[in-house]
Amino acid sequence: MRFAVERRRTTVQLTSHMPLNNPRRPGRSDPFLLAHAEGRAGFDQPFEPLEPRCYADALPFPNGTSAMFSTASLFGVLDGGDAPLPSAQWDNGHTLMGLTQMWDDPRFSAFRGGGMRTVVLDTGINLSSPFFGPDADGNGVADRIVYQYDFANSDADATDLMGHGSNVASATASSDPTYGGVAPEADIIALRVFNDAGQGSFLWLERGLQWVVAHAAEYNIASVNMSLGDGRFWSSNVSLYNIGDELASLAAMGVIVTAAAGNGYHDGGSREGLSYPAADPNVVSVGAVYGQSGGGFSYAGGAIATTSPAGALTPFTQRGPTLDILAPGAPIVGAGAGAGLSVMHGTSQAAPQIAGLALLAQEMATTLLGRRLGVDEFRDLLAGTASIVVDGDDENDNVVNTGDSFPLVNALAMAEAIWGMRTVAAEPVANSAPTIDGVTELTGALVNRGAVIDYQTLARAVQTSDADGDTVGFIIEKVCSGTLTVNGRDVEGCGAVVRPGDRIVWTPDADTEGQIEAFRVRAADGVGVSADEALVAISVSQSGDPAYARGMRLITDAPLADGVADVASSAPLPTVRGLHFLQFQAASATTAGGGGATTAGDLFAGVRMRIAA
Repeated sequence: MRFAVERRRTTVQLTSHMPLNNPRRPGRSDPFLLAHAEGRAGFDQPFEPLEPRCYADALPFPNGTSAMFSTASLFGVLDGGDAPLPSAQWDNGHTLMGLTQMWDDPRFSAFRGGGMRTVVLDTGINLSSPFFGPDADGNGVADRIVYQYDFANSDADATDLMGHGSNVASATASSDPTYGGVAPEADIIALRVFNDAGQGSFLWLERGLQWVVAHAAEYNIASVNMSLGDGRFWSSNVSLYNIGDELASLAAMGVIVTAAAGNGYHDGGSREGLSYPAADPNVVSVGAVYGQSGGGFSYAGGAIATTSPAGALTPFTQRGPTLDILAPGAPIVGAGAGAGLSVMHGTSQAAPQIAGLALLAQEMATTLLGRRLGVDEFRDLLAGTASIVVDGDDENDNVVNTGDSFPLVNALAMAEAIWGMRTVAAEPVANSAPTIDGVTELTGALVNRGAVIDYQTLARAVQTSDADGDTVGFIIEKVCSGTLTVNGRDVEGCGAVVRPGDRIVWTPDADTEGQIEAFRVRAADGVGVSADEALVAISVSQSGDPAYARGMRLITDAPLADGVADVASSAPLPTVRGLHFLQFQAASATTAGGGGATTAGDLFAGVRMRIAA
């Protein structure tokens, strides 16, 4: 698929970070997970696909298996399914990451993700796998899969034909007694962003993220995982491909988003940097270590780990100064596309471990603190309670070892830190949501131009406060026709976040006239969202030449003609309760010639407030 940018056509490739599928017999290959993305402005560079980390030789687990792959436009993984699986003692790295020890502690043994929900944006899910619960109603869908949708084919069937999404979902929330996930009691929302041929697009990914933003509160969504990326090496935080605004919205709503760091370290010549979306500032980036000590692994593409001590960095995992956390990612056993199991290596398998831990952390915070953790708060907890892995201390591989230190997740230490926060949470002002307290004014706009409102103007008009002293942004949602943009990007459906330095423009349709309710505004601080909202109403006039706003009227009652009080534009408005409307009144302007003087109209911006008494 192609995507047009300013009359040019370029191809964007989005790949799932999938190093190893179920070990398979050589001879029959299936295409796997190259995505040609189509979208909107912002795709101005071609992207390289990530090499798959397929097994070439691996000892001792599994024995004697091999895999074929392609570095062209499609990946190949071998079909089959009769290769040996790990023993029942294999725990997917849960002991290494402190999860087993956490559940052994009676304070934390009950925290298994109950009541929490996670979103898996991937190749779909094995709908009938017992890894995801029983099928009590006999509808062919495991009971803990509470919602599914295929954004590639625009239908409500997220069946996984590749196995990758099923393995990823298993790492987060499998309830299998042998190969369990981190949050085995959590519910799963499977959003498919790859088609039947293993092709996907950033456009489908964006639509999936928009669905999450719109339904996060309804479904009690606590975490989102994306085990996919652009195959690049970003050395600093970036926001790309038109999904940065959705990721920012989720962060403002307190939804924790995890993403795979990428699998290209060896094949990129030991180049540092993370794949995107792991490089986004609102995403928790996750690299992969070996979950338990084993023998050597040799991966298609040439990466070799002569030995694989528990906690050692895998030779394929991308790394760099912006990497947030390491987690077990090789090998991980889970559900496959069919009735069998899958065994995979990769940062794809590490990221969902942290998505599962986010569910446990939010379950603990809700139970022990009476609130959820903020995204940055969770990130700080991960880093502050982690153990340290030094790149090169026990790695025995064929890549450059940087000597840098990276944090390795420690679930028990994180749980103890949340336990220790209980007294802080008892303070009445701790992590409260921001409030909208009042309204003053917004500036007008000229005829035939959009109403332009920057963050500073909106912050002066919609007065907010936050008991914690957190920085307050705004979430805006379009409620009428016309065009609403933030920094030039259209705002549709689920809305957008407005932060310092941002610029809002609302442009009416050609035939619009009168008082138009343009968009809603709520305050957000990254932990919570204000209960109250402001409704921005813009007055549109089609007549005359442009004139500037000279004053405003405060209308206190409905209908709008009642209770008019003229006030100076520089005068502060009193604190108000109930339903109010703030409108700028144009001064009359005259032009000479023709039939004499004419009165000019204008576009004006105002705010109507709804505040609970």
